[in-house]
Amino acid sequence: MPKKILTGVVISDKPNKTITVMVERKYSHPVLKKVIRVRKNYNAHDENNSFKTGDKVLCYPFLSSGMSLEERYGIDSQASSRITPGINTDGGFCELTTFSERSLIKVGQEASLAELAPLGDAGLTAFGAIRKLMGFIRPQDKVLVIGIGGVGHLGAQLLSRLTPGKIIAVDPREEARKLAAKTGIIECYDSLDQLDSIKAGHEQGFRAILDFFGESETPNNAIQLLMNQGRYLAIGTGGEVRISTAELVAREISIMGSFVGTFTDLVEITNLTERGELVSEVSTYPLKEVNRALHDLAEGNVVGRAVLIPD
Repeated sequence: MPKKILTGVVISDKPNKTITVMVERKYSHPVLKKVIRVRKNYNAHDENNSFKTGDKVLCYPFLSSGMSLEERYGIDSQASSRITPGINTDGGFCELTTFSERSLIKVGQEASLAELAPLGDAGLTAFGAIRKLMGFIRPQDKVLVIGIGGVGHLGAQLLSRLTPGKIIAVDPREEARKLAAKTGIIECYDSLDQLDSIKAGHEQGFRAILDFFGESETPNNAIQLLMNQGRYLAIGTGGEVRISTAELVAREISIMGSFVGTFTDLVEITNLTERGELVSEVSTYPLKEVNRALHDLAEGNVVGRAVLIPD
């Protein structure tokens, strides 16, 4: 689902504990044939008066009290009190929202708003998975990435920057394989069947597999490609994992789920993006064309991440 992460410039910090953020979008007028700029202002709570006029900010998508045990341990996404607009409350495509200064990250004035937007969704999802493999992947290891889509193309980039292993990708879509090559992956296949030569448990198997697809028989076919003591991470959903406890014990493999990252993770990947070390491939849509964006996603016609631009 495309995510609407508001990014803009702080234009006022005069009220106590409140800032005003200006969000600007540009579009080509169909009749006038000119580029039109539309600006809207949003108020955000700033408890510590941390933000000043002129600041450009990105918002962490989970809204919560900051007081739960999970949040104190840094796992914001697992807080029982978290509110996620568009998932467990209305507001996924709203034009106005309220959030705390705890959810804001300052970014450079030259940053692209469209390229920043996927970080609060796809970027966090990818980094949350990669973090589970940091320190586990060795230089001689191979890592398989299944699905080079909106999340997978960011995951592949993060893998190459944060782990030392060789990355191999699988995606049936030609455009996705081209995107994989663009991210630096040299070896990319259109089917897991092309990896049949790798036998379960063999030392030539994969040390880790990140499944951004997760549907149908993909999880079970992928697990057969793991080396002993390897890790399978499910990020995409829709399929089922079936494995006997005897095989699980004998091969000592780990099957893990990965949901999303933390606020601290968002800070880190934002820094990577601003340094040019992480690049989001995006397809932008005006908010009023959200149904077209959803249709394109359902048909598999979006390469990278779909981003909605506020009207």
